[in-house]
Amino acid sequence: MGEGGKMRIRRQGAFITGTALALIAAQNPAAAQQTAATQADDGALEDIVITAERVESSSQRSALAITAVEGDALDRAGVTKVTDLVKLVPGLEIASAGTLTQVYVRGVGANAASSYAEGAVAVNLDQAYIARPTAIGGAFFDLDRVEIVKGPQGTLYGRNATGGAMNIVTRKPVLGEFGLEGLVEVGNYDAVKLNAAINVPLSDVSAARIAGQYVKHDGYLSDGYNDDDSLSLRGHVLFEPSDRFSLLVSSDYYRQKGMGQSWAIYSQRNDWIGPSDPRSQALFSAAALGRYGPALGSQIPVPQNNGYVDNDTFDIRATLTWDLDFADLTIVPDYRRSTVDTIFYPNGVLGAIKDVAKQRSLEVRLSDKRDNLTWVVGGYYFHETQDTFYSYTQGLFNQEVYGDLDSKNFALFGQATYSLTPDFRVTGGARYTKENKGQLGTVFCSALFCPLPGVRVPFDGDLSFDNISWKVGAEFDVAPQSMAYASVSRGYKGGGFSPIVAPNTFGSEKLTAYVIGIKNRFLDNRLQVNLEGFYWDYIGQQVGFLSSGQIAPGQVGNVFVTENIGKSTIKGFDLDVAVQASSTIRLGARIGYLDATADDFVYTPASVPASACDISGAPPRVNVDCSGRDLPRSPKWSGTLTYDQTIPLGNEAELLINIGSRFSSSYSSSIFYLPQHRQGSYTRTDMSLTYVAPENRWSLGAFVNNIEDKAVVTMAGTFSLMRVDYVNLQPPRTYGLRATINF
Repeated sequence: MGEGGKMRIRRQGAFITGTALALIAAQNPAAAQQTAATQADDGALEDIVITAERVESSSQRSALAITAVEGDALDRAGVTKVTDLVKLVPGLEIASAGTLTQVYVRGVGANAASSYAEGAVAVNLDQAYIARPTAIGGAFFDLDRVEIVKGPQGTLYGRNATGGAMNIVTRKPVLGEFGLEGLVEVGNYDAVKLNAAINVPLSDVSAARIAGQYVKHDGYLSDGYNDDDSLSLRGHVLFEPSDRFSLLVSSDYYRQKGMGQSWAIYSQRNDWIGPSDPRSQALFSAAALGRYGPALGSQIPVPQNNGYVDNDTFDIRATLTWDLDFADLTIVPDYRRSTVDTIFYPNGVLGAIKDVAKQRSLEVRLSDKRDNLTWVVGGYYFHETQDTFYSYTQGLFNQEVYGDLDSKNFALFGQATYSLTPDFRVTGGARYTKENKGQLGTVFCSALFCPLPGVRVPFDGDLSFDNISWKVGAEFDVAPQSMAYASVSRGYKGGGFSPIVAPNTFGSEKLTAYVIGIKNRFLDNRLQVNLEGFYWDYIGQQVGFLSSGQIAPGQVGNVFVTENIGKSTIKGFDLDVAVQASSTIRLGARIGYLDATADDFVYTPASVPASACDISGAPPRVNVDCSGRDLPRSPKWSGTLTYDQTIPLGNEAELLINIGSRFSSSYSSSIFYLPQHRQGSYTRTDMSLTYVAPENRWSLGAFVNNIEDKAVVTMAGTFSLMRVDYVNLQPPRTYGLRATINF
């Protein structure tokens, strides 16, 4: 690892001591591409260069709400999958049930209920969009950084998104250098993590980088669920014959095995009791017998320990950049194949998914940055085919769906920033999107009370969407170290299908974001204070749940569907402050306030649910009205407090102290708003102590994550036949040793 990586280690860490520190300390939310100087000799804060707007700019001169975590910090925080990011990024909530990952930013996300689901937060790996939420997991190793961009996206690059974007940026080959890096980590739950990367010069104008990661640990739940057994590989080959042209060819492979993710009964969550544990099965069976009596209740099976995950993803992509004098040309073709084979128990329901998704995309951009004008224009094409099977067994009811989906997306986009004066700039951008979707499939219901038991009924559908999204904004240099900005932007996410006969569609969702902020440096660059306020109008949010639908013409049955719920108002602010207290101590916090209100939130399940919302109507169409409540997974307050210190030991060796805590106020973790589905306020604190040898040739450290051993609920649901409440949990307390080598 070079000097930049060494200094990044010095800056990472975390600390929580109370409200006083929270008011004076936070890390910069900008996405760090690299630092021009990691720390000035006088202890001033560094100047950070970002590329989130597809051209290089200073983080303090960029009118973006971005949080970034660099690769070294991700390693020390034990981040191996996307759900681990929640402890590092305020305003981000991520949950996983089986292989369905749900990402929320500032209360905006997709409540995925089947493999049909698409996220409201776009995930990109090295500028290539990842469509399936099951394919995200294997990307979190050998990273330069992860960026979380908050708010509508689309006028600069990639796929449309209403809530924001997650940009995963990997480490690339370096010309003329041979380097070898390794990491070994062991811990409780028989955890083993192995990372390795090698950089090899192939010639004067080419180089390769190959990296891999292996992660294995026993299940966090008592019966072995919530384990990990995964292997990830990545290769880059860089050809750069001049400073005007480069071609990077990359490929990734991810294999995931193990029992997979599952849920715990709410009353047993603090003991980390899994669904197939005899103690859990006893509660489940008692609920069935109490509700239906011995004759019927004894026929409802309990969750078993036969869950498994057998997934793999393969991706190949290229990035071509060419300086054409008048602009830089960037071309990014990508092909990705994701295969899912899993059995899991969401809410106590036996679920099975077999899915093969193939996506092809091509992005072409021209961009340039001059003294008074910065601009980007481009085109985007995306085509995905999906062959899917999923089934859900709930007591005596079983439903199976076979579906073939075809989705095509074409877009033209552009954005420009023009300097009217040396201190005042205006920004405008727009995106035109054309989408076509089609599906063919069958739905099958095997229970005696199904309208057509044992009959496989075909369904189909075609959809087409057109949309223009946009952004306008302005920036003003209030002082040499202060910039104020304001913007209004519109984001869009297309509609889709539910696996039933027509009518089987849901509409698009749109979000209009109003933002005002200021970024400042004080005290000779030793204090940084950034503040952003936002107001979002969210229309047509897509929500998935078990509902009623036509599984045959004129015949209504229970299916997992997606509906649009109306309108929500989301407002709040993010405060980010950084203090370089001395040349060896840095304090930090990121603090967010969020008021996310569902103004019009009505959905229609098939039967009367266990819900705290207003309920009217009768099966097979029940109206559940949750209007006026906070959106799920939207805590009023959240943030991270950090402290890191470097203690020189002589001979250039160092001792690093890193302490950090995420805090959150309470929030509902489901659309049913039951008290037992609400996660109370909490803190989760991590700490590490690391010895770094001279020139960072090797290091050895100890860590503990979630010192409080807090069982934090990320998602909740109710097994509707017995009214048994299940919750999905973040990891418990983990600890261990970590060693690295660098040559």
